[in-house]
Amino acid sequence: MFVCLFKTLVRPRLEYVNCIWNSLLEADNDKIERVQRRATKLVTSISDLSYSERLSQPQLPTLKNRHLRGDLIQIFKIMNCTDSVSNNLLCPKVPSLTRGHTKSLFKRRSCLNIRCKFFGNRVVDPWNCLPDSVVSAPTINSFKNRLDDYWKSIGVEVFYYKGW
Repeated sequence: MFVCLFKTLVRPRLEYVNCIWNSLLEADNDKIERVQRRATKLVTSISDLSYSERLSQPQLPTLKNRHLRGDLIQIFKIMNCTDSVSNNLLCPKVPSLTRGHTKSLFKRRSCLNIRCKFFGNRVVDPWNCLPDSVVSAPTINSFKNRLDDYWKSIGVEVFYYKGW
């Protein structure tokens, strides 16, 4: 019951415009994460557990992991022309036969620290680290499943469940 209420009422507000907004300050991200910490404490059966244990019981990911997953899904949509955005947001890298996958992105240099948090710069490194088997998925849902399977295979403790 808690998971259903949390996914319906709380999480959409925490993740609204996730791909566009991503705070430069870690303190702002912690404030948002604190909402999820507090919400999981309201469940009396798990309120005495640590935060990571409270997340593992109902299989909820941290908001940081949800944001990263949302960013990668958005990049997949842009790269496969499912979402239309301006052409200068992302720069495809010249394909290399020896490194990375065929849909690698070029990371633009930024002189300002604030520019590093912009969507076009923030997502390049995580996207380029994905294997070709993940980024070459034919559909969005298969990309999500392959991403989750890849993260599980490398030992990333992210709790995802089907039915998002």
